[in-house]
Amino acid sequence: MTMELAFDELVNETPFAWHVVFDGRRVALSKSACELFLGDRIVTVPEWLAIKEGEMEEKHKMSFDEATGRLQLELSMHVGEEHAIGAAELYEAVFGEKITHKINHTKQLRKLITALRKKGSPIGSTSSQTGGGYYICRSGSELDDYCRRLRRRGLHSLELEARARKIALPELLGQMSLNLERGADAGGGDGRG
Repeated sequence: MTMELAFDELVNETPFAWHVVFDGRRVALSKSACELFLGDRIVTVPEWLAIKEGEMEEKHKMSFDEATGRLQLELSMHVGEEHAIGAAELYEAVFGEKITHKINHTKQLRKLITALRKKGSPIGSTSSQTGGGYYICRSGSELDDYCRRLRRRGLHSLELEARARKIALPELLGQMSLNLERGADAGGGDGRG
């Protein structure tokens, strides 16, 4: 499992740890064990992220489901790319406060957006030098463009896998198709014969 941890500032580095400013605190991050030394205790990075997740819910006094509902309601007023809402404005509408830590707060917002997308909400995004933001795709060409971008990203990932395996993409797709058929014939399984 790969985990990305963003910190505010790298203070210095030793052979065993990075000393960083993380969430407004100076901490030592172990290079070998992925542990944070907080002075009074040692926690693993996953434990720290769980603590921070709990703090997010406590700070905002709302559950993940409530935040997702607020996001859905706000996005329902932004249908079509020309009505996109910027991430900072969207965060403020959902959580009732301004973004103070761009990386952590936009990560919370993206997590909610991903949850809605997994439920089938066609949430598009746009970026430009003058801004950009999120919106609900209209049916028709906007929805087609959104689905085309998803497919392109998926195929790009499969192309990287094919290159790593040193086979052509059509061959990888054929193998995946066979594995799916075998899995369906065997009543589910992982497709390995």
